[in-house]
Amino acid sequence: MIYYLNQALQDTSTSRNNIFILGIPKINNGIWKFLKLSVDTSKAKGKAKFRSSYVWNLFNFTSLLPTEFDDATEHMYINDSSNWHPIWVDGYNDDAGSEVFKPVPTLYTSIQFNSPAYEQQKYSGNFKTNPFITIDTENPETLNSEKILYAASIIPGYPIMTASSISNHKSYGPVFFQNISFSVNGQESLGSVNIDCNFIGGKILIDPNLSIRKPDIQEFQPVTDIYQNNNDESNFNYLPYRKANIIDCMISFTTVKSKEELHSALIKRIDYTSEPELKLLKMSLNISQNVELVYTTPQDSLQNYYGDKIGPKYAEISNRKVTGSITFYSTEREIYLNNTGSLTMYFGNDFFFPFDDVEWQKPKFSATDRGYEHEYNFIARVARNSLNTPDTKYKNFPVSEFAINYADLL
Repeated sequence: MIYYLNQALQDTSTSRNNIFILGIPKINNGIWKFLKLSVDTSKAKGKAKFRSSYVWNLFNFTSLLPTEFDDATEHMYINDSSNWHPIWVDGYNDDAGSEVFKPVPTLYTSIQFNSPAYEQQKYSGNFKTNPFITIDTENPETLNSEKILYAASIIPGYPIMTASSISNHKSYGPVFFQNISFSVNGQESLGSVNIDCNFIGGKILIDPNLSIRKPDIQEFQPVTDIYQNNNDESNFNYLPYRKANIIDCMISFTTVKSKEELHSALIKRIDYTSEPELKLLKMSLNISQNVELVYTTPQDSLQNYYGDKIGPKYAEISNRKVTGSITFYSTEREIYLNNTGSLTMYFGNDFFFPFDDVEWQKPKFSATDRGYEHEYNFIARVARNSLNTPDTKYKNFPVSEFAINYADLL
């Protein structure tokens, strides 16, 4: 009788496991000095011409970070468990190289040999999450992971790693987001803010063993209404957290410096005795960038094949684009927006996105029995006085399309 050893079955349910995220610059902010701008072969007046492309040498990460060699996996891992933060996800999928082998061309009718396709030695995946509003605003378990997503949204080529507490599942890195999208829809209900992330990258690093543990959520007791004598009032119980929804979202057609300033300005304009001129129904923000992986010969000086141990050597970040849309309900048939202007979007917690300049597309318009809906799409420009790459010497400057200073992301 054949005995099957199946290591894919877990003795715990998936709900007891955690997904973790690591922002590599949180360990060593000096890695930005090793991010290179790609150079064209052409020259103008004796000077090299730079392209709008960032190039990471992925192999450098093992020397720039506190890493150790894992004899079992024959990979390097980051020996710093304090910077791995649990992130609550709706779903998580990854691929460590599902098409590594390809058939060798042959004149025979059947395949005799297979060979490894080194360009398939990459790590990719996606997950979905939400901003969580907590009563304890200093709660690190939810907010720290969200700060990593926020920084990766603002800074092009921000390196991260993901991991899980599933013992036989291994994650690799460093990886980079190809796409991060924020969306909320409140047309028919209090729609939640959804964050959808897709990433791809190298395999020079591997995740450490991270244990299953309950997120450090503050315990909350039932709240008693002191103005009621009825004992039943003490049964009111407020949840310690909730998903951010359309009520938490705000917009402004100016470049606002902080979420507090945005909230204060909106409150002053609200008239609770009349219907609002514009009501936010839904909005979205999409940050995309191309991540091209470059491979070198996967062998040492003695021509020993490394196999599935190092992955690609370079990651080039290019063709970054930030777009979005906003849909309003209004009792007015016409809304006037300049072709170019400022904008600030807020999706709850730290997800605050101010723009100096955006280009508005032609609007979409629909008339219903309830009123008028106006949908505007936009494309963002790079922020004013923006730096080419993050620089610790010039922290008070933006680094991308968002009017957020680099110092605010450290």
